[in-house]
Amino acid sequence: MRRAGLLFFIGFMLTGCSKQERCGDIIDKIAQDGRYFFIFDPNSNINLSANQSNIEGGVPDNRLSGEVSQAIYSQFSVGEEYCQ
Repeated sequence: MRRAGLLFFIGFMLTGCSKQERCGDIIDKIAQDGRYFFIFDPNSNINLSANQSNIEGGVPDNRLSGEVSQAIYSQFSVGEEYCQ
């Protein structure tokens, strides 16, 4: 009986754990050289990972931005929350 309970608990933990949702409020959108970016409000409930920035290349600073596909870029407007 104890073994069955342990297996149930492990199974529940494996199926109950999911990737943490990362969200931010869009304050601007940038399309540049076939790449699409959302610029996020740093005061929103943002939980996005920081990537290296490419200021010289004109790419937004990825600490407050995120690159998205053209389809996603078209689906969201400034002022909306985007979750990945």
